[in-house]
Amino acid sequence: MLRNGGRVVQILTSESNPRPVDWNYPAWYSKYPMRFVEDVPVPPGGEVAGGELVVLEYDITDKMGYGSDSLKTMAKGFGAMGSMMMNKFSPKHNELGLIAKDKTGKELGRFVFSLWPIGNDEIVDLNKDMRQRPREYNNTLITKNRAVTSVELSKANTWWGLPSDTKQVHVSNLNRAGFFKTIQAVKDYAAGHQWFNDYEITMPDGKVKMPAVTCNSLIEHVIESASHQRAFDDGLGKMGYLALSVDKKKAQKFGTVATKHIHALMKSKSWGAHYNKDMYVVPAYYDEDGKPRASSAKEAPEEWYVVWTSGVNWRQNYIKAEEFQLKAGFKVGEAAGMNLRQIPKEFDSAPAAPAPEKKPEGKNLLKNAHKGKGKGKNHKKR
Repeated sequence: MLRNGGRVVQILTSESNPRPVDWNYPAWYSKYPMRFVEDVPVPPGGEVAGGELVVLEYDITDKMGYGSDSLKTMAKGFGAMGSMMMNKFSPKHNELGLIAKDKTGKELGRFVFSLWPIGNDEIVDLNKDMRQRPREYNNTLITKNRAVTSVELSKANTWWGLPSDTKQVHVSNLNRAGFFKTIQAVKDYAAGHQWFNDYEITMPDGKVKMPAVTCNSLIEHVIESASHQRAFDDGLGKMGYLALSVDKKKAQKFGTVATKHIHALMKSKSWGAHYNKDMYVVPAYYDEDGKPRASSAKEAPEEWYVVWTSGVNWRQNYIKAEEFQLKAGFKVGEAAGMNLRQIPKEFDSAPAAPAPEKKPEGKNLLKNAHKGKGKGKNHKKR
């Protein structure tokens, strides 16, 4: 949506998914015009009779931190072959697109859904710090890892605010029931995933101890719910997840660790020598099935995972997705309606969110994360 020439982002909230606390995310609150809503807005015009579900993919090499800026330069040195390989295998970010249509097939509007790690705006230098790093606060430890599900509504036949080279990859045509099933799946995911988790933790036998929760996992959930397709396995988008594999020697006793033990570890000599090298500390936000854990799905997690590992792996499907895109095709740039001018006043009606009520800081008030997403929101890229 647009307001006074700028973009107004709508944030899904509910009784179980309240607004983020202002004391931990002041930069985010001050930076963006936004509106908190409990439902996805309806596009102006005729009645929605169906739509099209798509994946929106764009390159984020320049958002990936120190050293990544040299990738494109190096690729250019290899000429056409380098450019081709860069396009196929450079880091990508995906968002979920939903095109609303009336009974004649005419477009009514376009939605973009994304899981937004708002703590990126609180980090001074994402090349040197990460949202998920434990921080001392009022005798406990907090992170800056809150996530919100954002909704952006553009007019018909255009996507607003995406990079001009964004690919639009077709996933499924939807009838009316499928359209609203998609909307409900987005709302359900928002309610149950309020904490961004960059790292998928797996045991030596391959069993997932805690899944990653990123924009890609939002896309996987919604696509499977709406069309019974598996976005990662089927290659519907170029997706990647950071994966930590627990060392075999530590596997037998691997489990959650209380905050007081993390506090002590941070003060020990081993912290600087091992943290984010062969030892990763991750809030225990979710269980094996991706459901939030009451003890830790909050600003000050009570339990954490200490993962000793040989390194971070990247579980990705880029070859599969490239094959799918070459076979199925995609739209890009003007053909996909990227950033065409928005005119109708109906898309300019959302007020900015009122400033949240200030609350005193205290114990009870009570996300490297590898770098921000493209867009002006500093989104996450996985």
